[in-house]
Amino acid sequence: MSVKTDKTITRHAMTQRQIEDLVMTPVCSLSYDFSSKVGILKLPQHCCTDMQGAIKLFQRIDRGVTCVITVAGDLRDTSYVVVDGEWEARVGEAPL
Repeated sequence: MSVKTDKTITRHAMTQRQIEDLVMTPVCSLSYDFSSKVGILKLPQHCCTDMQGAIKLFQRIDRGVTCVITVAGDLRDTSYVVVDGEWEARVGEAPL
């Protein structure tokens, strides 16, 4: 049985290495909730991400993303949120 792939999706897919290069840190996992427009990036303990890279990553999924939350190990680290049309970083304030 063969499965036909959507060339648009395949053409824009990113490898883990490409994601890590974009956010400038190792990545354990990521998730995105389309209804709340929130992305979650799980990182190894004591790691942090590049703000612009994290935002760009989730904008590739949905241009309407409004919040990116980073979790380092088991701890909420930083959230990047849109306030009055501008992205702001909030350390330790990760709304879920």
